[in-house]
Amino acid sequence: MDLITVVLLLQLAYRIDKAYAGTELQPQSLQCTNDYLREMVCTWDAGLKVNCNTDYTLQYQKTAGSKKGTCFPNNFRVDPEREGLSAQCICRFAVPGFDSTDEYKVEVCSDGRGVMNSTIRVSETIKTAAPHILSVVEDEGKNLTLLWNSRYSKNEPLQELLMFEVMYRKRDSLTEEYEKIEELGAVKHKIPWLSLETGNQYIFRVRAKLDMFNATWSDWSPVDIKPKGILICYNDYIDEMVCVWNASMQINCSGEYTLSFTRLRLPFKNDSCVLRNVGVGPNSLSTRCECKMPKLADGFVVHDMYIVEVWHRENAILLTHVFPCETIKPRPPHNLSVSRSEKNNFNLTWKIGSNVNEKMDFQVSLRKKEEPDEKAQLINVSDVSLEIIRSYLDPGHSYVVKVRSFSREYHSQYSDWSLEVEWQNYHTAALYLLKIATPIVCVSLLVVIISCYLCTRIAKLKLQAVHDI
Repeated sequence: MDLITVVLLLQLAYRIDKAYAGTELQPQSLQCTNDYLREMVCTWDAGLKVNCNTDYTLQYQKTAGSKKGTCFPNNFRVDPEREGLSAQCICRFAVPGFDSTDEYKVEVCSDGRGVMNSTIRVSETIKTAAPHILSVVEDEGKNLTLLWNSRYSKNEPLQELLMFEVMYRKRDSLTEEYEKIEELGAVKHKIPWLSLETGNQYIFRVRAKLDMFNATWSDWSPVDIKPKGILICYNDYIDEMVCVWNASMQINCSGEYTLSFTRLRLPFKNDSCVLRNVGVGPNSLSTRCECKMPKLADGFVVHDMYIVEVWHRENAILLTHVFPCETIKPRPPHNLSVSRSEKNNFNLTWKIGSNVNEKMDFQVSLRKKEEPDEKAQLINVSDVSLEIIRSYLDPGHSYVVKVRSFSREYHSQYSDWSLEVEWQNYHTAALYLLKIATPIVCVSLLVVIISCYLCTRIAKLKLQAVHDI
């Protein structure tokens, strides 16, 4: 077989393979939906053994003359036996927002050419974004309340148009119970006839639908969200909440993680903040992350309730519900000072800033400067001052004092310690020495006087004896 024949056979084989591949990669069934917020999702059926990310792109453009956008799809419903490939592709892209009159032209491209397109009318393709369950709370009466959040919580008009449906079943049962929530925009639902006392384990799911146009029901929320680490939040009961996340591994807190806050009381408030690593340098990893919620203009009230979630990109990986009146950590006292009292003792005074001033208690730490904190004397007081009796202190030493606050009535945490204040007790040394020296001097003088008297008496007796002789 000569070289020319080999080349011709190879070209023929290449053309046959390309033609076969071309028939295999013909897409079909392009469908797009939108959440009427900022995201559109398009799916289509592709050929077998397709890598959607390399074989296709999706071009989209608002028909009102906006710029074209490009979306790189991913494989959808992957078959593990096909090495991560699948016959379905999915593309998600974000837009600034939707209007009911908007239309989008979407086109699936392969090798730089369009192979399938469609015109999408926003009002006719709304699929409500799925909510997610935040927690299940059991009250004092052992009634269960299911709490959830939705992507529409930051858009109050849309939130108020949301219908919800709850599904629950025992973990070991296939029988599902459904309840449609009558209240639009609800964020919780009480199920009084369910109880965890018997050890039953339940699976809860929730879905939503916008009560507008021809919107369809969302997908059901995931069965559960698996927590990673421990999330603890506390607040000063004024206008600031701080959350600390003890993660289960070393991470860059500010890299891909955010913390979201949802206030479940009118007026609803949604906010977020970027976590930061605690106890390490700016570019170092740690297992402890922290962030502060933006300050509240109207402060906290007794019946406030918050949902706090840790987000990794688009996924909530950890959540907790926070009742501010039960998680108070007061601000530390400030302006601590030491002065001389009228009784020549030491008077400590300080100031505080809190919404629970009249219900605050304090703990004072007092120690010698050379002693460690572990040996400090702790004194509980209920006022913003404390008199330290001078006689209780050892003379000739420097003392260090600091103070922190807490509330017994609200079962709060201790605040951080105030700045330390130091003072010297050296000026009492002279008094102390005087107290010791005075009786010694007096006794010495008495001994001298008595000695002088005895000496004089003895001398007189001797003189008298000589005179008698």
